[in-house]
Amino acid sequence: MSEKKGYKSIIKIVIFCLLMGIYILALYKIELQNDTFFDIKLGEKYLSEGIVKEDHFSIHEDMNYIAQHLGVNIVTYLVYHYFGYNGLYILGLLLTVLIAVLFYRLNLNFLNRKSLAYVLVFFEIYFMQSFLSIRAQMYSYIFFLLEILVIEKFVKCNKKRYLIILSIIPLILINIHAGVVPFYFIILGVYFLNILKIKVSKIEYDEKVKKVSLSLLIPILIGMLVIFLNPFGMDAITYGFKTLSNNFINNYISEFQPFSLKNPCGVIIAAYFAIFIFTFIFTDKKIKLHHFLLLFGTLFMTLMSLRHFSLLIICSVTCLPYVESLVDKLMNLIYKDLQKRGKKLVKATFTFVTVLVLVRMATASALNNENTSFLPEDKYPLQAIEYIENNIGKDKRIFNEYTWGSLMMFHDIKVFIDSRADLYTKEYSGKENDIGIDYIKINNCSGNYIKLLEKYDIEYLFIRKSSNLAKNILEHAEYQLIYQDDISYIIQKVN
Repeated sequence: MSEKKGYKSIIKIVIFCLLMGIYILALYKIELQNDTFFDIKLGEKYLSEGIVKEDHFSIHEDMNYIAQHLGVNIVTYLVYHYFGYNGLYILGLLLTVLIAVLFYRLNLNFLNRKSLAYVLVFFEIYFMQSFLSIRAQMYSYIFFLLEILVIEKFVKCNKKRYLIILSIIPLILINIHAGVVPFYFIILGVYFLNILKIKVSKIEYDEKVKKVSLSLLIPILIGMLVIFLNPFGMDAITYGFKTLSNNFINNYISEFQPFSLKNPCGVIIAAYFAIFIFTFIFTDKKIKLHHFLLLFGTLFMTLMSLRHFSLLIICSVTCLPYVESLVDKLMNLIYKDLQKRGKKLVKATFTFVTVLVLVRMATASALNNENTSFLPEDKYPLQAIEYIENNIGKDKRIFNEYTWGSLMMFHDIKVFIDSRADLYTKEYSGKENDIGIDYIKINNCSGNYIKLLEKYDIEYLFIRKSSNLAKNILEHAEYQLIYQDDISYIIQKVN
């Protein structure tokens, strides 16, 4: 009998793995994200010349640069160097698979039903799909999921090996994605708060967590020491805090924008909010303090900045027991007075609808990917880049579209700005000029934008056809169009 159960369990795992593999292939975007290009160039530079603290890729001189993605820069370059774009695509798929496995392990930790743990992974990966690409965030998601899983394991068995793992994670994070290190300490700190006996009607005080919460001081204190083991010292440690108050990053970079229902993903986020808020109102279970704080803390962070929705998805896994209890309550109401056959019919209907929804979501994503390449021409003006290389040169003073800057870096063309947004703010660069704000003024034709172009001695403009700048700059006699394609203009300043 036990052998039969073992075989059934193996078959279920194999089927789950196959389905999840197909699902991830359908959801994962083939198109490369523009950060990937600067990761490759920086990784190449650091491996060939060593780690430096100045920028050498822009037209602006003497700018400080803190490589907050140092480890990712190097890994991305090495994969590209040996395996090309296909290697980067496979790396992205493998990282996504690892994220799915960690979600499953966490689901199992919080849920009573294995089948529900399996199913929820598909929805979790679907909600995460906008954040899945070859970027530093992919690595930090893995470590945050691992952190919560290890803390939960430690709470259950109080074994020292889990404290060792928790003490090592911040050392890795500071060297692969320095900007997210504060969140590591926030998650640990939330669990540590169980030493306080907080009594609120709906909040459950967890004695088991309290017993081990003092031990969590060990990875917190060790973590605060080991994060200094990075090539950029205090600058890397304070990077995340500076970002939170940076005017250019928070006002103009899309992923840092606050929550809005007008945003395409705003409705999805609102629906996600509603599920958990509805659950907390109607569940019969009391809510553990750390689960409550993790959920509503990341919910608040998401309202402030859309990029934190990924953290909300990760941290909300801790609240799945309350969703499960509410589902049980609803199912008991549905099953009431039903015979065995009726219950089977209801279960089969729910299963069919769930599968239908998942297939629909995967199909929609697969269709979006169908005609996409690594570098789609409607987003990346490759012919214009070739024109610059052959007819203008790589060291000219070019004012460029923000999202094309990393691609220019990849081709060793000096940039005015690129998607390393922090570099172009005076808080990070050490320059008097806030280059990011000046870029916005020029691109939007705000104020005397011609004077700003002259201030930076701009010789050429490489800009999007649909931009305000493209619509206005050619009205000035000293600027003439020398190249155009479907999405870009190259304009020269005539002496």
